[in-house]
Amino acid sequence: MKRAAWLKTKWVCVPALLCALALLAGCEPAGPVVTSGDAPSAVSGPADQQAGGVLTLAYTATDSLDPYKAQTKTNQELSRLLYDGLVVLGADMQPEYALAREIEMDGKTVTITLRDALFSDGTPVTAEDVLFSFNAAMEAETMSYKQDFANVAQKAVTESGRLTLVLNHEDPYFVNFLDFPVVKAGSDNRQNRDNKSLPPTGSGRYVYHEEAGEYWLTARTNWFGGVLPIRRIRLLNLPDQDAIDHAVHVGMVDWYYSDLSANTFPSMNGVSQMVPLPNLVYLGANMYNGITAAFNVRQGISAALDREELVNNAYFGVAQPAAGPFPAQVQAAGGLQTIAARRNSEEARACFEAAGFTAQEEDGTLTTGQTALELLLVYNAENETRKSVARQVSAQLTAAGCRVTLSGLDWAAYKNALQKGQYDLYVAEMRIPDNLDLYPLLTAGGWLTLDLSADEPAVQTGDAPPGDADDVVGETEAGNLSAARAAYRYHTGRGSLTEMLSCMNEQLPVIPLCHRAGMLIYASTILGQPTPVAGDPYHGIEHCSVKP
Repeated sequence: MKRAAWLKTKWVCVPALLCALALLAGCEPAGPVVTSGDAPSAVSGPADQQAGGVLTLAYTATDSLDPYKAQTKTNQELSRLLYDGLVVLGADMQPEYALAREIEMDGKTVTITLRDALFSDGTPVTAEDVLFSFNAAMEAETMSYKQDFANVAQKAVTESGRLTLVLNHEDPYFVNFLDFPVVKAGSDNRQNRDNKSLPPTGSGRYVYHEEAGEYWLTARTNWFGGVLPIRRIRLLNLPDQDAIDHAVHVGMVDWYYSDLSANTFPSMNGVSQMVPLPNLVYLGANMYNGITAAFNVRQGISAALDREELVNNAYFGVAQPAAGPFPAQVQAAGGLQTIAARRNSEEARACFEAAGFTAQEEDGTLTTGQTALELLLVYNAENETRKSVARQVSAQLTAAGCRVTLSGLDWAAYKNALQKGQYDLYVAEMRIPDNLDLYPLLTAGGWLTLDLSADEPAVQTGDAPPGDADDVVGETEAGNLSAARAAYRYHTGRGSLTEMLSCMNEQLPVIPLCHRAGMLIYASTILGQPTPVAGDPYHGIEHCSVKP
């Protein structure tokens, strides 16, 4: 797959994997392979590939491998091996073409032209299949696609290899949402001869089958990306997360990814690799009441924080200090994020003094003479990492002259405190949307995802803003465009990313701390360099092999 290059409003395609295909030309893969059907068959080939090893991955047989029905993270991730999207989103939030050959954006109109690709049964991938999958994604309860595609007003197949979408408003990064898995239309109810449900037919790197009571993924020979060195993947049936953790610990699986949302590190011998995530850990500030309503106070708080120290102590180094709301590798935000990773005590003191805190009490707390610099910091006590973050932040702010009261609450109480504005600061985490829309983060009408656990709801703070961007709360005291309005202008296609980020840098309605990362661990028998990304922990497996 090649990176889709942005040229004005057009995504220009470059032929995929030419170098890899040139190297592999004429090499017939060995071992069981997929023919035009879904059943594997043996094909002889070069001795080195015949001797290749088998990869073992965790799998939950009681759950589906249908990407829109799978309930477990394990099977949701595995489904990426069976199905391709129109694009793959890299760690830098830049899309690479997969099933799409070209995507053109003309104002609100998005035209998707498909490459010549085949499903595992040998039939071509068509725009009708993409439309079927789009609708399935919209209905999926375990995914966020319904929210992602809320901007889509119309969708239509114009010809077999072309699909057109019409948006409600312009979105320069809408293409980033097009990584949803494409399944063959009407194949979502497939069954075998024993009436057991089978995964829908896909166009991905591997195809699922059962063999002598075992579960396997077999490499396809007609995948558009070329020959796959790892021919066979054994799926080890593990019924729950405890069983998966044990299997990982004792070395029964060869490749394991965790987004670390459970606050535990996997224990496995092998090569570890940090996987950047678009998950922003931040301090939310009360913009309407109390001390943090003053910009100079928020600026002083930000300057007093040592983000590198926070990453090392609370996240054991598996995170990146935040220079802004987007991870450092996001090219679109290059040069627009300027928050320092290390504390600046002099700047912090100057900011607090500008807010009127020029005196000092006996315990070191800054004061105006009448009002002490006291902060109520709220966090979800059910999350151990958030508790650690809150304590680290408290210690750093105390050293800078703040008197911090920590309030660790259970989920329900935490949610209630935020909804009622009963805080000066709160610790939270949010996955930045793929289209770089900060509206959910920066506005009182947006949604704040405060915990990554699947069973915990998102929190809505306040009411959704009116339909006209000019009605969104306002302007700053200095008469400048507010961050809330800038975010809503971007959200509705009327503003720019530069404008939104500039307002956030100037006003700090939220104070970025760090970007969390996940972790991939793979066995030392795997040769090559995986390139996992947040949406596909198996990205790059097509360039790896396994020692015999």
